[in-house]
Amino acid sequence: MPQDVVLGNRSIEDNIAFGVTDADCVLVHEAARQAQIHQGIEALPGSYRELVRCRMSVQPGCEAAGG
Repeated sequence: MPQDVVLGNRSIEDNIAFGVTDADCVLVHEAARQAQIHQGIEALPGSYRELVRCRMSVQPGCEAAGG
């Protein structure tokens, strides 16, 4: 079943933490590890601070700003 995940025009860290008022970097990194995306994020030039720009949603319109 397809999921329509919409990302905001903000950092990857901010997108992961969205909606969690007490999210800190430890919680964000743990969530990324559980989603098996931590290594991919770490490989980006800006890591968790990399900006995400979106035209629509994750499929197909979002990419890291550096990409």
